[in-house]
Amino acid sequence: MSLAIVATALTALIIPLSKNLYFTAFAVTAFTVSYTVIFIALYSRMSDVMTEDKVAMTGAIATFKDLGYTIGPLLAGTLISFVGMHYTFLVAGAAFLFLFPIALRLHD
Repeated sequence: MSLAIVATALTALIIPLSKNLYFTAFAVTAFTVSYTVIFIALYSRMSDVMTEDKVAMTGAIATFKDLGYTIGPLLAGTLISFVGMHYTFLVAGAAFLFLFPIALRLHD
């Protein structure tokens, strides 16, 4: 999961540096794949750790993921109006770097 978080952060940080459509498409695809790997690893890790209430934990993760899908574009749109699109992606990449210590803590 640590590698996926680093890959997600790096791809979010290189998206604003893109001047080429193909490079942008590659960076967005890499971001999406690494972001998906985070959730697969998170579900897998939680199922290993939790002996009881696996359904509740899965529901909690899904709830916060869905909240992120709802609130994220609203926050990004607000941030774009203040700092522009370039810095919005830099902020998103930096936000993923804050998840790295949490991923290390979840690791065995």
